[in-house]
Amino acid sequence: MNLEKLAEAKGFTVGQLSQFGLRNGQGGVLVPYRDLQGNEYIRSRVLRDPTPTNKDGRFWSKGEAPIVPYGLERPVPCNRGLMWIVEGESDCWTLWLNDVPAIGIPGVQQAAKLALEHLEGVAELAIVEEPDEAGSRFPHLIANHLYDCGFQGKIYAVRLSAKDPRALWLEKGKGFIWALRSDYRAARRLIPPPTAAVVVGTSSVSLADVFDLPIEDTAWLVDGLIPEGGVTLLSAKPKAGKSVFARNLALAVARGGRFLGRHCEGGLVLWVALEERKEQVIGAFKAMGGQRQDPIRFHFGAAPLDAIVWLQRECEVHKPALIVLDTWHKLTLIENVNDYGAVNRANEPLMRLARERGVAQVWIHHNNKSVAGNGDEVLGSSALFAAADVLITMTRANDGSRACRSIQRVGTDMEETILAMNPETGIIVSAGSKYVAQIDALKPAVLDTVADGSLTRAEIVSGTEGRRSIILGAFNDLIHDGLIIKAEGSGRRGDPVRYRCPGTTIQDSLNSGSLVPVYVKEPPEPGTRNENSGSNESGTSTELREPESEDSLLDYARELGL
Repeated sequence: MNLEKLAEAKGFTVGQLSQFGLRNGQGGVLVPYRDLQGNEYIRSRVLRDPTPTNKDGRFWSKGEAPIVPYGLERPVPCNRGLMWIVEGESDCWTLWLNDVPAIGIPGVQQAAKLALEHLEGVAELAIVEEPDEAGSRFPHLIANHLYDCGFQGKIYAVRLSAKDPRALWLEKGKGFIWALRSDYRAARRLIPPPTAAVVVGTSSVSLADVFDLPIEDTAWLVDGLIPEGGVTLLSAKPKAGKSVFARNLALAVARGGRFLGRHCEGGLVLWVALEERKEQVIGAFKAMGGQRQDPIRFHFGAAPLDAIVWLQRECEVHKPALIVLDTWHKLTLIENVNDYGAVNRANEPLMRLARERGVAQVWIHHNNKSVAGNGDEVLGSSALFAAADVLITMTRANDGSRACRSIQRVGTDMEETILAMNPETGIIVSAGSKYVAQIDALKPAVLDTVADGSLTRAEIVSGTEGRRSIILGAFNDLIHDGLIIKAEGSGRRGDPVRYRCPGTTIQDSLNSGSLVPVYVKEPPEPGTRNENSGSNESGTSTELREPESEDSLLDYARELGL
């Protein structure tokens, strides 16, 4: 890289760049930075050809001094009190050549390098907002920093009709100044200072003051699962079905229907799609049967410039019952999700919005690669899990089946539940708890074991492959359904009860719907019974009783409601 090559690439002449001190040196083009007095600063930018490790070819000259903004010597005086703030050096060259005062910030992350002493005599700042993600945050980073420092002037974000001042200059040529002024008048947006905190007196109360207050019942958007005015964190590894889960939830809420068998209060849904493309989202809702009249509103693309202000405005105008953020990270734009303080600061206004507006929020997020539990599987700081009223986690097994469970601050945790999905429509339903599914899957194996002959319960357990608690759960269910019956034995010491299948074959037994159970006592939690004591862990008796006569058999059947 040399000065001639740089000038050609950027659309300048060598003479134009030379008047700002640019020259060949240090293996490329040296771009000198200066202090407030105009002296060349110890640190300068060096522009070289791109490398695999530095794709834009930008380097800083060596030195211990901190980085400073570009153009502090003010090549163009700020006579009217308006200063333009841009990112980088080339936009400064453009504005200076057209007699427009400007200061350049060498990168979005260097916003805090701008100080009040650099803005003496400045009453208004026009901060150029470029259309990419980092550029959209740039004006607010500058404004927040300067307001914190005590800046008293007005700060505007300006989205130009071209990407940046240099692009506008190359496009408009001699009409650049007119176009710049036109964009400033038509497209500027005031960034107001933050609301000052109000100092108040003590607001604490004694226990006696609040002891007799009634306890308010939780209001549910989705019965027992999604609280109104609460935050639900929906977290899973990629491709586990988070968005599918959330879309089903959104459509059920919009229609006031049922979700996983739970009643939903109807209301408008705001879907903030920051990750999936518009065509993907709308196509998925159409496949599920979504209709034009369904009360769902969408935002597609990058997060709004001031996401919290935008969400507040959406709540005021449309009054949604549910906001879905897909994903939380794309909205907050936190650089380090492990930073507890940063996560807390990002969550606080979202949580306040939920409480004050009474709108439920679902934050879609990712899980760690490692297997964990009790909230530790959520990617990033524990502050994210702590912010949620409900955590719903999803898993995907090797066979493609999906399951979900919840950990709840309010309500009762949802046990791990198998989800069945229609591959054509994307509609999901609850296929029951995972425990029940495991029991159902093991029933044929238990029947196969019992078909070998008249066996005791211990022999059935040892002869069937699987977890003991699941085997016993399947065994008890099969007795309840009449697919296993008592063959012989009193159940007393030395004379154990032996069981057999009543049908001629296993398939006959499975297909039969007319078998009547002889006796049964299903435990509250199948498989937790102590083999020797005849009681489960809670102390409740689960002994299988044999009727002593035909009359007692009828009495026992009536007792069971058979």
